[in-house]
Amino acid sequence: YKKQLNETDADYEDTAAALQLVLQAASHANEMMKKLDGFGKVIEVQEQLGNSISLVSPGRELLKTGTLQKISSTTEKTEERTVFLFNDLILLAGERKMIGLGKYRLRAVFHACHTQICEGDNLEREHSFYIRGSDGNGPSRCVELYT
Repeated sequence: YKKQLNETDADYEDTAAALQLVLQAASHANEMMKKLDGFGKVIEVQEQLGNSISLVSPGRELLKTGTLQKISSTTEKTEERTVFLFNDLILLAGERKMIGLGKYRLRAVFHACHTQICEGDNLEREHSFYIRGSDGNGPSRCVELYT
């Protein structure tokens, strides 16, 4: 409709203002849909962990999920770990063998503000690194991982 009007038409300014309001409303709706989708992903991870940790927090977003190998500090054996990277947390989980309690068992929680990621020194495993830190409440811990 606006394209059919001349700038001198009486309805032009009102039409332009109405169109701007519609565009703002659509942009807001899209933003809310993205936030809702992100919230759903956080809830999904919480359920996969058998609700063993409350992940719902204002502003928390799931950034990436992936699989790494954890190197045992005592035996040097490796175990697969699923990593859930949030904007404020790093969670390490192992696959659960029992059905009904969630797909994963939470193995470690690291708060981003209490965590360092350091280059690994494992000569046998290329691309190893350490995650050192804590969940903010408990003692500090260190986990060696590799890709």
